Amino acid sequence: MSQAFLNLNDIHTLQVDHNSTCNLACPQCARTVSGEVNRSLPQKFLPLSFYERVFTRELCSSIERVFFCGNYGDVIASPNILQVCRYLKSQGLKTISIVTNGSLRDRAWWTDLATILSGKTDKVLFSIDGFADTNHLYRVGSNFDKIMENAAAFIAAGGTARWEYLVFAHNEHQVDEAKKRAKEMGFDSFKLKKTNRFIVDKNYKSGKKDTTFEVHGKAQNFLTSLKAPREESLQTKSLSRFDEIIKKHKTWENYIENSQITCKAQLEKTMFIDFQGDLWPCTWMAAPPYFHGDENSQKIQLLKVIDHYGSGFNSLLHNEITEVIAHPWFASELVKSWSGSLQDPVPKMMTCGRTCGQDYEFSSNAPENKELIRFER
Repeated sequence: MSQAFLNLNDIHTLQVDHNSTCNLACPQCARTVSGEVNRSLPQKFLPLSFYERVFTRELCSSIERVFFCGNYGDVIASPNILQVCRYLKSQGLKTISIVTNGSLRDRAWWTDLATILSGKTDKVLFSIDGFADTNHLYRVGSNFDKIMENAAAFIAAGGTARWEYLVFAHNEHQVDEAKKRAKEMGFDSFKLKKTNRFIVDKNYKSGKKDTTFEVHGKAQNFLTSLKAPREESLQTKSLSRFDEIIKKHKTWENYIENSQITCKAQLEKTMFIDFQGDLWPCTWMAAPPYFHGDENSQKIQLLKVIDHYGSGFNSLLHNEITEVIAHPWFASELVKSWSGSLQDPVPKMMTCGRTCGQDYEFSSNAPENKELIRFER
């Protein structure tokens, strides 16, 4: 009997990459190539009319949350996100969560956002990786003082905020100080996140890992290096597991072929909408079509899937959400592919194997890759 990925009335969260625009140039983000915006990436944001069409009162009452966290954009860089949030709340949506670098807009804007996100479970997650001397080393183009000002304005207006800290060698010494500052400022929680972004497509192909990521400028000149934390407890276990996988399976492709997949998005009852209005199973599956260049393994594979079904098969701009979820890929063929091969017409996806395979934990939000502290208020 075939199994659907998710039925519409089973969905708990719709994650939305509202826009592909951003004010920063984080080196390990797929929108940044040698200090510039990835030329494969259209610069867009979803109009309010898209939400009015897709996010009906019926849908907003059925799901629990909209989670604005993208592969490519920072939602506060969009000109219409306040209007979108107001609309979603007017339709009965219980929870809105936003992930942001926090270094755009003024105090009045953040006060407005706090009045809109006034529900008990609404939250803004500020991505702040250090202090004035370190945050900008990864969050290139950010202004730490501006972030602190904005976060303080949001919290003062009644907003619930979390400080999220991506840990590297250059900021691991400031973790305790950041926890203390977060509590003093009135953040409701602090999350430490370990990253696997030091292992990318070249490593999957070579079978050799890196713990250093070279950052290059617009002229391809070397600027600096990002390094994984020196403290072993702050490193992801998958750095060592990568070596174990290659030793056991010989190649990364063999691991994907042999790996049992337990889909995180399916378990969490989450689906993903990208800035083009396309519906995907998850955030990781939505990213590869816009990766830079033509040789990325995940991009090549996913473009073949799109070609197999036809461009627009998952578009919510041109199809009703009920029609997209009823499409054969979502209705049966995606789940079936997890037991198949990379070479099948509807293949076992490398993205699925890397992210949800049995021996390798890619996500920085997985339990083993995060530390969450909630503060008493």
